[in-house]
Amino acid sequence: MSFEREWAVLKERAAMRLYGAGNTSASGAVPDLKTNNAGKSGAATALETRIQPDTQKAGVVADEATAAAVSGFGGWATATGLKDVQEEWGRQVKGVQTRLAGDKAALRRTKGNFLFTDRATAWGLRHQ
Repeated sequence: MSFEREWAVLKERAAMRLYGAGNTSASGAVPDLKTNNAGKSGAATALETRIQPDTQKAGVVADEATAAAVSGFGGWATATGLKDVQEEWGRQVKGVQTRLAGDKAALRRTKGNFLFTDRATAWGLRHQ
């Protein structure tokens, strides 16, 4: 078999695998790249409905308790220190919320990214 013919066959096999037409690799092994769309969707939903709201609630509870302590130590240096702690706590809670929102968005984008990448690669192999 000529190099050109062998290359064409290999490209076609790769394209078929990317489109889901094949269940095994060229060596006969089961492909090792898998994605669990239901799991990613469930994780994104958990972030949205439980983890983010619970994180926000926990942040507020700690913030309220610190505010009460600041008030109780009014006029003392301790109140100033607690106020600094409270401000840093607020920044940290906001940072965690931002990170959770990013993770949620990434989980929701992943399915489309896998599909787009697979199809783009298959198209590239067919049109070389």
